[in-house]
Amino acid sequence: MRTRRSFSDEFKVKIVEMVDSGAATQVELSRQYGISPVMIGLWKENTAPGKVFENKNNIDIASLKIRIS
Repeated sequence: MRTRRSFSDEFKVKIVEMVDSGAATQVELSRQYGISPVMIGLWKENTAPGKVFENKNNIDIASLKIRIS
């Protein structure tokens, strides 16, 4: 069974910036890094101005940290 890969936010931003600047297409980058072009498209949606991979679950992380300690 294939293991699920995860990518850092820095890597995602780098890929999205390359697509937005025209340095490479989604298809080129997907082939180069072995990532689905659909996934790159989702990363583009999630990196709207002022919204870089923020928490979508609306969970207050600070309150969770307080509960843990």
